[in-house]
Amino acid sequence: MRALGPSNNLKEKIGQGENLIIFLGSSGAGRDTVLENCQASIKGSERIRRITTRSKRLNRLDQIRLIFVNKKNFLKMLKSGEILLACHYRANNEFYGISRAELLKLKNHNKTYLFECTLLSLPLKKLLPKAKLIVLIPPSFDFLKKRLMDRDVKDWRKRFKNSCLEIQIILKNIKKMFKTGLVDLALTNSNSKETALKIKKALRNKRYADQLQQEFFEKIKRYD
Repeated sequence: MRALGPSNNLKEKIGQGENLIIFLGSSGAGRDTVLENCQASIKGSERIRRITTRSKRLNRLDQIRLIFVNKKNFLKMLKSGEILLACHYRANNEFYGISRAELLKLKNHNKTYLFECTLLSLPLKKLLPKAKLIVLIPPSFDFLKKRLMDRDVKDWRKRFKNSCLEIQIILKNIKKMFKTGLVDLALTNSNSKETALKIKKALRNKRYADQLQQEFFEKIKRYD
């Protein structure tokens, strides 16, 4: 992980993330589909895309979700400061990052922006502390395994192993993350459309958000 962080000049332009919602979850947690359902229901919202070295999948949504570059250009952009946050994902041995150009979208305070990732979400929240950070996990490890298998990608076993470790880390630290204000909301996601509706309501209703938090803590007591 490498975090250069926004310059003071950039921070003045984009603020502290007041208009940003960050989705954190392992591979298979449904981040993309939850984000896209939120985007469909939140007027004037837009995605902040990650930049990556992984190859494109046979999926038209890939072009909307990600910016693709080769490793040479990724490292060049990182060195020049065009990429502000970067990480290496071991499951597929590829790099992911957030570009300065994408973050500059946040200067439009009339829009709500949405970002999803596993490894980059926490550093981004620390850089932009007024952003809303939402944790998503699948309802069980069996559910996660089926979801990854259904994707029909060669590295699903590596992703499953990696995701299980990430979920265990989340479960171990989630109460502390709430207490310190790092996380604003956490949900188990079995239906992305329903999860997005819960998120939209929770962002406007603190009592409902508190209710979802208690439900989440009850669910993870029996997590397997």
